[in-house]
Amino acid sequence: MMIIAVMSRLFPQPHLRHPLQAAWRFRLFNVGLTGLTAGLLVGGEWYSVFGAVLAFTSIWYVAAFIPVLLEFRRPDERSMFFIITAWCLFAAVAAAGLWFTTGNRYIYPITTQLQFVYGFTYIFGWLSLMIFGMLYRIIPTHISKLFTARGWAFPPHFRHILEDEGLQSIVYICLVIGVIISSAGILAQDVRLFRAGWIFWLAGVTGFFTGLLRLAREVKRHAHV
Repeated sequence: MMIIAVMSRLFPQPHLRHPLQAAWRFRLFNVGLTGLTAGLLVGGEWYSVFGAVLAFTSIWYVAAFIPVLLEFRRPDERSMFFIITAWCLFAAVAAAGLWFTTGNRYIYPITTQLQFVYGFTYIFGWLSLMIFGMLYRIIPTHISKLFTARGWAFPPHFRHILEDEGLQSIVYICLVIGVIISSAGILAQDVRLFRAGWIFWLAGVTGFFTGLLRLAREVKRHAHV
């Protein structure tokens, strides 16, 4: 809900253009979340109904946001790739959750592995790509506001230090490949394959912080000029 709220601040168009749909998405999301949690806590078989509601609403959020993200993407930077891919993974996770709660009545060995992939994709796919994508857009904006508040002119090239197209592409590719390879390692029960994917994912995280440190150095140097 926190991430959806931040996305709604960055891109309010889905709510402003269709306020009635936005209100129903908010209600259904909370009803599904509350009912699913309560059902799991008390062991009620009816939890799957609320799980289906939550999954359906999550996919509805994806369908509402992706067209807006495509409309407002900028060709000179890659943060929108992160956010759009994150929303696609969110839809895939929601669809998997729908299957887990409604269509999967038998437990097979592959089912347990798929549940691990489900959680891994959610945390290290959806969350990491969404957070990094939002930070790429939010950090330069807030630094610009900081400079304005102090009466300084914000150097235009500062934004491009963090939004370096080449570095952003490397970070994006490493994160996506890392999630894919690690997920394959979980399904194949291959620890080496999982670790290889994990190395790619960590390389992507390192790339992001490399750009962030470069920006911090430039801001510090400018502040002392």
